[in-house]
Amino acid sequence: MIAALRRIHRKQMSRLRDLSLDVVELSAAQARDAQIRFARAFLGAERATAFLAESDAAQATGREIDYALWLGEGFPLPEIKPRFGWLSDWHPKTTCIRFDRRVALPAVRFSVAGMLDEWAFSWPGAYVCFDGGRALHVSLDREVACYDPKARGKAPYR
Repeated sequence: MIAALRRIHRKQMSRLRDLSLDVVELSAAQARDAQIRFARAFLGAERATAFLAESDAAQATGREIDYALWLGEGFPLPEIKPRFGWLSDWHPKTTCIRFDRRVALPAVRFSVAGMLDEWAFSWPGAYVCFDGGRALHVSLDREVACYDPKARGKAPYR
């Protein structure tokens, strides 16, 4: 199962490179560091430990992580329709990291400016921009939820 998913992942990476997106697969150590940073920045200290333990278990078994459950409610966007550029507050030179639902698949880093909404929103997973302090979650049914810890206390985005 994981081998087939890895083949699909490689095809996705190849397609994105063909579309001129500078996408880099992170090493296992880099991905773990990014995941720890994600957990601390978006989940808080108490939930970060539980998330990382769940992530370790998912890595070992090939299970999926539901980032939406861990992130909780999304937050309102400054516009009606979710846009990928929101991650970086539309700063073109910013990079983001995409975590696959299956932790066993590589996390990837790419420029926010190069990613089109159509591409990102058809590729389920969690997208994190540490420079912008924001994250997006794209579900299997292509629903997009936006997360900005600075926006806590505002009405959730639906």
